[in-house]
Amino acid sequence: MSFGVTFYGCESDTGRFRNYTGLLLLLRSGLMFRTRFFGKEFKIPKEAIRSVYVGKEHRRKKLYQYVMKIDFINRRGEPDSAAFRVPYPKQWMSAIGKTLEVKPVMDLPVEE
Repeated sequence: MSFGVTFYGCESDTGRFRNYTGLLLLLRSGLMFRTRFFGKEFKIPKEAIRSVYVGKEHRRKKLYQYVMKIDFINRRGEPDSAAFRVPYPKQWMSAIGKTLEVKPVMDLPVEE
């Protein structure tokens, strides 16, 4: 569990770019994000996750920081991606890989 996580939404989201602050939970059944103030929840089931990696862009926008990105299959059966700014991304990626048995988990990039 991590508090103070920023969720940047999914690649498939339409409209303006938004971000939400809240809590990210790693469960045996997948990942769950819950916003701090609005009570909105976003879940990614274990079976839907395809890969976990680090990136600096989301929805074709530069974020100027590293975020943990998760590629998954959404409810419509289409490939999608979600981005989270988490404290200690390396530990999160390791925990996701071990708990959910997700392969490939790609390590943090070498500094540019």
